[in-house]
Amino acid sequence: MAASHGIRPLWQRALAVLAGILLLAAPTLYVVPAWVDGTLDVNTLAAEWGMIENVHAALTAVSAWLFFLAWRNGKGPVRVAGGALAMLAAAAFVRELDVKKLSAATGPDWLYFLADHGLQEALVIAMCLPILIYLYRERRHLWGCIQLGLRWQAWALYLSGALVLLCVYLDERVVHDVRMRFWEELIETYSYVFMVLAAWLHLRLADDAAWSREA
Repeated sequence: MAASHGIRPLWQRALAVLAGILLLAAPTLYVVPAWVDGTLDVNTLAAEWGMIENVHAALTAVSAWLFFLAWRNGKGPVRVAGGALAMLAAAAFVRELDVKKLSAATGPDWLYFLADHGLQEALVIAMCLPILIYLYRERRHLWGCIQLGLRWQAWALYLSGALVLLCVYLDERVVHDVRMRFWEELIETYSYVFMVLAAWLHLRLADDAAWSREA
């Protein structure tokens, strides 16, 4: 039993690395050849509700589901962190839906007015507030959550957050045409790929007897 427990993290790390390589390679294997031969349609790919934004929505939805499973299956700090991250991923999903564009395409004038005056931001903030309330209620697990954040499994989540912040900066300060918008959207795709990887790694922790505990 002790031997299997010692080997277990090794194969989990190997699977995590393999999953990360496959997820990262998927968009790159399409983009680079298309960019070289001139068939890359950046206007279509980077358009609102285009393929890239649909991929973003799918990746955030998968992340939210995996974090939810970690909350359901885990205990102690793993459960608390899973619940908070599931809500955060759900907020990212709402952000990717782009309420303003949705209301302009299908909604009445009053909905478009609200969307044009901060509805999107209000929805995201409203979805993040329960995270703070939840963490306050589960504050007895704060030290355990900090310890989780120091483990190697957390690197993907930190990298995801760093890429999201980079995309926010690029969107506000650098992007000024469709071609640049495409590359910014591609970087954002990688940020959500790392979010999925982080969610999968966290779900694996829910099965770890040392961390999935009542405390």
